[in-house]
Amino acid sequence: MATSSLVTPLDYPVAEMTLSLLYVKAYAKFTGTVTVMRNGQPTVLRCTMVAAKTCNDTLHSVRFDAGDSLTFRFAPVGNARSARIVLSVRTTG
Repeated sequence: MATSSLVTPLDYPVAEMTLSLLYVKAYAKFTGTVTVMRNGQPTVLRCTMVAAKTCNDTLHSVRFDAGDSLTFRFAPVGNARSARIVLSVRTTG
């Protein structure tokens, strides 16, 4: 299986906060992983769809310090090359 990653094109500097409750929705069944990235590194806040339209991570949270960068990595698996997805996270702090 081929695997590639797509990362949001911009790093977003953020204020001090905690991210949690990641929810992802695809408009068609999809296989892949969405990962919250902090300063270019993967975090524990992620979810994987396997021939599904939704996934979530309600167990983990990630702390960001002021000035950290926030990106989202989208890693399709197999023949999937693109997908239309919507994601949401809760921010506190």
